[in-house]
Amino acid sequence: MPLPSVAQLTKALALAQKIEEAESALASIMSSSVDAPITKKRGRPPGRPAAKKRAMSEEGRKRIAEAQKKRWAAQKAEERK
Repeated sequence: MPLPSVAQLTKALALAQKIEEAESALASIMSSSVDAPITKKRGRPPGRPAAKKRAMSEEGRKRIAEAQKKRWAAQKAEERK
């Protein structure tokens, strides 16, 4: 096996330095992530029961349906003009 050239040795040295820099950067990132604040989780806390669903009366549903039908009729009337 022939000996490496000066250019190859220079390239290998530069690559070794880049690897060292990357390893030290990785080590600093990993050590700082331990000190990072813990973010609060979203949603209801564990052990707390889910809220009860709200019930709507038949009368309320009927009023909402009628109002929506009026909106649809008005929209259709506008489109026909």
